[in-house]
Amino acid sequence: MFKRLAFFEGVVRSGREAEFDAYVNDKLLPLWRRFPNAVRVEVLREVAPEDGSHRYPMVLEIVYPDRAAIAEALASRMRAESREATKRLFEFYELGDPIPVHGFRKKCAGTLMRQSSSPREC
Repeated sequence: MFKRLAFFEGVVRSGREAEFDAYVNDKLLPLWRRFPNAVRVEVLREVAPEDGSHRYPMVLEIVYPDRAAIAEALASRMRAESREATKRLFEFYELGDPIPVHGFRKKCAGTLMRQSSSPREC
């Protein structure tokens, strides 16, 4: 499994949090869920950032079965639509707007591996 994570960095304007959440839930999430080959789509909302840390009011995680599935999703009409709709999200921001996106491959799952010092392939 491969995950793509989009980190929405910045701060949502005070008093606009509910509007931000509604836009994500009503407009963006339905688009993201229609990405071709997406196995799972999750939106994480920041709850308690540490003092002085970068602020990420939202992180988007989309899981795909393989890299070919990601390539197909990135070339899709749904991605183009979601990128356009995402631009409006920054109207809710006080500061910030970069969305660094990172891809990860799932290596291991489950409990902490304290019994072995070598990572195992999943």
